[in-house]
Amino acid sequence: MKRLMQIPTQMKKMMKLMQILIHMKKMQQDKGKAFVTVLIFSSIVIVLCSALFFVLLSEVKSNDAMAERETAIYVAYSGIEHGVNIIVNTPEDEELVKPDGAITIYDSGDTRYEYQVMELATSYVEAVGRIIKNGNVTMEVTLTASVDAAGQVGIVKKQ
Repeated sequence: MKRLMQIPTQMKKMMKLMQILIHMKKMQQDKGKAFVTVLIFSSIVIVLCSALFFVLLSEVKSNDAMAERETAIYVAYSGIEHGVNIIVNTPEDEELVKPDGAITIYDSGDTRYEYQVMELATSYVEAVGRIIKNGNVTMEVTLTASVDAAGQVGIVKKQ
């Protein structure tokens, strides 16, 4: 009789053990799902971060190129000012003397900014601004200026 009474408790223990085994199997299945979910999420984050990085890198390069172009324009503008200054300070009966060669306005060893007055007449100045890095011209801009009879100067970027 005692033995019959123990059967329900043994059955309960067996049921409990089966529930634990079923729960463990579900946990193992869930672990696989969680791992796959983490892999997918990580891949998406990596792709998005890479895209963001390349967009940022492209933007920085674009900004550097624009800054270099602006600097070359300012350097060429210095050449225009130099040419206009020569026109203004040269008496009318004397001939205009164009500066020889390029004039360096900044030199840091590997980077040099220079301008050159290419043409000089009483009503026209053409100047080239250059940025030279490690001996290579990285940016060159040509500006032209026309001086009218009233002394007004109009500056245009030459194409």
